[in-house]
Amino acid sequence: MRKRLSLIAVLLFSSILIYFSSFKIRDLQPSELVRTQYLQNLDRTAIAFKNLNKLSYTLQNDEKSIMELRMAMVEARLNFKAMEFLAEKKDHDYVKDYLNGAPLPKLEKKVPVPTKLDPVGLQVLDESIFSDNPYELKQEIIKLSAGLVKDFERFKSAQQNIPIYDREVFEACREELIRIFTLGLTGFDTPGSANAIPETKSALIAMKKALQIYENYFNSIENGSGKGLIDLLEQSINHLKKDQDFENFDRLEFYVEYIRPLDKKIQSLHLKSGVETIREVSKHVQSTNYYATEFFSEDYLNPYYYTRLTESDDSEQLKRLGKILFYDPILSANNERSCGSCHNPKKAFTDGQKKSVAKDFNGNVDRNAPTLINSVFAERYFHDMRAMNLETLLEHVVTNRKEFSLGLIELENKLKQSTEYRNLFDEAFAKSEMKGINSQTITAALTSYIKSQNTFNSEFDKYARGEISQIDASVRNGFNIFMGKAACGTCHFAPVFNGTVPPYYRESESEILGVPAENEPANFKLDPDEGRYRGIAKEKINFYRFSFKTPSVRNVSLTAPYMHNGVYNTLEEVMDFYNNGGGEGLGYEVPNQTLPFDNLGLSEKEQTDIIAFMNSLTDTSEMTSIPTQLPVFEGKPNLNKRKIGGLY
Repeated sequence: MRKRLSLIAVLLFSSILIYFSSFKIRDLQPSELVRTQYLQNLDRTAIAFKNLNKLSYTLQNDEKSIMELRMAMVEARLNFKAMEFLAEKKDHDYVKDYLNGAPLPKLEKKVPVPTKLDPVGLQVLDESIFSDNPYELKQEIIKLSAGLVKDFERFKSAQQNIPIYDREVFEACREELIRIFTLGLTGFDTPGSANAIPETKSALIAMKKALQIYENYFNSIENGSGKGLIDLLEQSINHLKKDQDFENFDRLEFYVEYIRPLDKKIQSLHLKSGVETIREVSKHVQSTNYYATEFFSEDYLNPYYYTRLTESDDSEQLKRLGKILFYDPILSANNERSCGSCHNPKKAFTDGQKKSVAKDFNGNVDRNAPTLINSVFAERYFHDMRAMNLETLLEHVVTNRKEFSLGLIELENKLKQSTEYRNLFDEAFAKSEMKGINSQTITAALTSYIKSQNTFNSEFDKYARGEISQIDASVRNGFNIFMGKAACGTCHFAPVFNGTVPPYYRESESEILGVPAENEPANFKLDPDEGRYRGIAKEKINFYRFSFKTPSVRNVSLTAPYMHNGVYNTLEEVMDFYNNGGGEGLGYEVPNQTLPFDNLGLSEKEQTDIIAFMNSLTDTSEMTSIPTQLPVFEGKPNLNKRKIGGLY
């Protein structure tokens, strides 16, 4: 009887509790309910982090103890993934720097004196705990996990009173889908455990719980839309339950069948809901276009984020002027070299040289000419990343004694001698505050033209957008290996497949690969070019020595030879170098190599398929035309003989 009464009391108390809980919930706005979920996830994650730290202290050199620690690591990351989409939205920089950044040292950007930040957080822990013998790293793991607990408590405390808005929920979900596709399923986030698929499932489950709160509201906007969205999320989660093999997972299928439709659905419902978007609440130029309907489209990334040129100042007339300047050797001191000399449109705006020819054939410049197609989508420019924007890059080229060897004032004075050029500048800047011929207007025009040299209309892009229904099996397989087993996609990020980091695309990465000076494996010598280490003074830090900007692999079928020094003539040679683990993998000492130096174990067919995928990214359509004539200089017959595109 007493037990029965106790049971009734418990049930009664539970029903009262449920009643008051539901009463309270009914008074909350959807975003407040999402915030409640978020705070609960923060609490669970904090507990998981503390448990990980506790087990690190008791780690023994035996299989059971190591397995317990690894399971705790998995649990910690799964909990983190459940809160990631909102945590990243609320404080991306903190999450990147302290909770889940890449396991590599970097520079603190927000301080006047360059300060090294050692890698901390989940990724470096994942790498250590899933190493061959984590017991040997016990003290490091203790230190890292203790730091993670402390850093997370600081983050959790700061989040307690921060509101979450409906807009942020929708934006965060879309950003998480891109994060899943580019950083999660590639293994970027899990460098040791490769536990990418269960983590993706955890992230999608958390998003589903948040979006379920809006289900009825979405149904009222468009009949059945809420249920359709939740059903699609459920299908994507179930798909992951069936296929959890990292190496064999079909990432392209998952993108086409789930990531892309989910992204489009959330965007559509957001825009129809009347809830404001980031563009309506912020005056800052955004790096991505929230209104773009496709990830693999020309309008997904915003070129104006990466340049000084504003959208209001840009125009077809400005682009046309920039194109003329690009192919006019008037920009060089000897009137023989143009931008097109080293950036040939038939070679995807490269020159096919190991190292580009210097002015007057006086040797070579230090490196070769990288492609200009999609080059605007980067935080930094040149192989050594010494230019902070396109405008600065252009100034470097014009004034460099090995390239154009011309002062900017001298260039201005030359151009002003042509009535035709003066008229072209007046027309291009008629509606702008910028006027006349000067360094600002010259670089703005060239920037407008280079900015326009972007394309996402390759065979692969068309398939990813659903414009064609079939793609060659080798391309599909190559993409999946590129984004998975081979780990190419952890440095060459989609959609540009360069080093600009998703999902915000505000930071460009460089890598140390151990590139040889010559293609002579039996007589390997590390290329002496120190790259980023000597790019700009404040980055003369040891971990940037021999580091080079990660280029795009789009149009690589046209851009041989490869690497900054053109050491490899074929993509097969490049694949062999990567497959063997770069310089370190070949048995040579490469300080701070960031490329994993273990053998990838790729078969010849797998390497061939990766090349087939990269070849499917070839597209230079509507970019190869050059001007038919150059502006005339009155009374300057010798100047009027200059060749379109330059003599060499």
